[in-house]
Amino acid sequence: MFSVRIPQDRVGPGLVFPDGSTLLSAQSASVERKKPTTYKQCGWTVGREYLQKFPAYGDYVYLKSEKSDADHVTLYFGKPKTPATRNKPFNTFYDTRQFTWPAVLEDLWVAKVNGFPQVVNNGTTTDTTDRLLPRYRFRPAAAYNSSIKVEQFISDIAWPASELTHEQPIPTDIDGFYVGLNIGFQRCLHPQVEFPRINSESAVYGVGVTPAPLGRNTNKQVFPATNFLDWASFVIEDRQQAVNGLWIRERVTIFPPPAPEEVIQ
Repeated sequence: MFSVRIPQDRVGPGLVFPDGSTLLSAQSASVERKKPTTYKQCGWTVGREYLQKFPAYGDYVYLKSEKSDADHVTLYFGKPKTPATRNKPFNTFYDTRQFTWPAVLEDLWVAKVNGFPQVVNNGTTTDTTDRLLPRYRFRPAAAYNSSIKVEQFISDIAWPASELTHEQPIPTDIDGFYVGLNIGFQRCLHPQVEFPRINSESAVYGVGVTPAPLGRNTNKQVFPATNFLDWASFVIEDRQQAVNGLWIRERVTIFPPPAPEEVIQ
């Protein structure tokens, strides 16, 4: 990037020059789907001697202007970027960041114990049934000073919001019931979990969410898998800001710690 300081009398209000031309910045041009003003198109403004002195800057595009003083205006120009060069970092470094990784439900099943019956309430009386025991592998949430990779990018135009948005792990709760067992796990990553209903169970209509949503399943409780099933690297931060007409972007990817050998079972 470079700047050129010109006399105020060479430019009128609204960046309209004596020949009727108007400076169009790279950012405005990208929004309006037009071509931005290049440095070599400004010879009548900055002076031909500048173009002859710095010919390599001819294709640099206009970024912004600012009032230098009462008698001068400063124009800023930057190197245009292709989509490939725009998304290639000019600087990469590593650091650490404290982060709490969510709990993970690795496995869940129910074991039946023969010879040790249990008594359950069927709504009107009691029945005896095989004893059921929940079995699971559960990794609690863990705070860890995690490694991060910071990538920095530069561009003559801003990145769209769609490129700054990334999928991040979203833990959810599990609160299920099966033949006298209440099985619950608070906010964790997990595969799909199902609890089939027992034969004596039936839906009570008019209680709960009404009207019933299309996804309701009265034959079983279904807890869909979370978007992440385990700890994995992801982009935790991606932001940009304008600096003298250029756009500086910083993307931060965080990496998980090694999984512990011992988990709750």
